[in-house]
Amino acid sequence: ERAGFVNHVVPREKLREATMWLARRVALNDLLALKLSKMSINQAADILGESAAIRASGNFWILGGMIDRGESASDRVAWSKERNERFDAQERAEGRPW
Repeated sequence: ERAGFVNHVVPREKLREATMWLARRVALNDLLALKLSKMSINQAADILGESAAIRASGNFWILGGMIDRGESASDRVAWSKERNERFDAQERAEGRPW
């Protein structure tokens, strides 16, 4: 947990429900963005070491999305807000299983 890898601890009997909830949340993201994020994490881990790679991949994802799409920082912030609204809607509709 100190490294920031644990978001939630759920009782064993709620594990499947919580896992499926998080999987649906991940599925709300763009597939290409997920694939590129995973690829950048794995590549950076090979080059820099795991903890540095995880931090760097988030930066790569944000910057890569802006550059590839020709977006400004304000465009990226607006996109993030829209994505978060989808996540919030899922949470309101389904609630958290834990």
